[in-house]
Amino acid sequence: MRERTGLLILAALIVGAVLLAAYAHQGRMREAGTAKEARDEKARAEGRAAALAADLEKAKAQEAGLQAQLKAAQGLGGEVKDKLDALQKELQKEAAARDQALQGLAGQVQAKLAELTAAVADLKTQLGAQGSGLVAKLDEALKAKEHAAQADAKAAGLETQLKEMDAAVAGLTAERDRLAKEAKKREAEAAALRAQLERQPAAPPAGRVAERPAPAVPVVTSVEHVEASSGLVVLAAGKKSGLEPGHVLWVTRDGRPVGKVKVVRVHDDLAGAEVTECEPGEAVQVSDRAATRADPRTADPPAPAPPEPEPRTAPGSGGPRPELPLGRAPPPPPPPAPSGGPKGK
Repeated sequence: MRERTGLLILAALIVGAVLLAAYAHQGRMREAGTAKEARDEKARAEGRAAALAADLEKAKAQEAGLQAQLKAAQGLGGEVKDKLDALQKELQKEAAARDQALQGLAGQVQAKLAELTAAVADLKTQLGAQGSGLVAKLDEALKAKEHAAQADAKAAGLETQLKEMDAAVAGLTAERDRLAKEAKKREAEAAALRAQLERQPAAPPAGRVAERPAPAVPVVTSVEHVEASSGLVVLAAGKKSGLEPGHVLWVTRDGRPVGKVKVVRVHDDLAGAEVTECEPGEAVQVSDRAATRADPRTADPPAPAPPEPEPRTAPGSGGPRPELPLGRAPPPPPPPAPSGGPKGK
């Protein structure tokens, strides 16, 4: 038991010695590391000290150079100051000389002015009454010059207006020629249409040309010619306006209903029509208004069919012609008798 206890104590002593040795070794290692770091830090401090010493030497050299430059500048400043003083003295001398010259020149100018004043006074005395006349003439000359300038401006404006008028006259001449050509064309068409209407038998029966619906686009025109003997009229619109044989137009004058006409022949810009209805006491005249749509202000209200009218004699014809009341189409005529004469085209 004692031996075992002794062994345990010995083992504990050995373990303690080992641990102490380990701790001692670690302490030595730490001291070695710290010494190395201290040596490195010392080396770095010595390097920084050497760099600072070098910078100090450079600063001393720069300070010596600056002191030398300062001394040179001080010497140069002295020279500049001497030159400035000399230049200021020269300028003062020149200014004094110029003042003297100006004073002498001012005296001469005053003397000349006195001479000129005396001469002007003598001249005024000599001119006397003539001076006022010269001033008046000078004023008149100035006014005449102003009038001449105004006249020149007016002349320029008139010239511009004349040019504009020449251009307007040229345009009007071209428009007149165009209208003359168009008028000749319309006159030729109207003459041809009148000739056709004259070749047509008097008072053609209304049923010869079938009535057709009004065109989709309303046509508004005027009456250009009236054949009182035949009851035919010439309208100032034709194929180009959309008129076709059979179209019916309402005729009005100053908003009042006059009658109705039905197209029987058409040209490009003219159309021949026959009068199919007339208001009592009215007759279609030149410049009456004709339209394919009845004016709602003059449209007839629906009314019962009137009794059969008494026959009357149509102007320019030898036989009776039925009355054509507004709002009622004429009765269909009997078929025409065969004839060997020419037919209307």
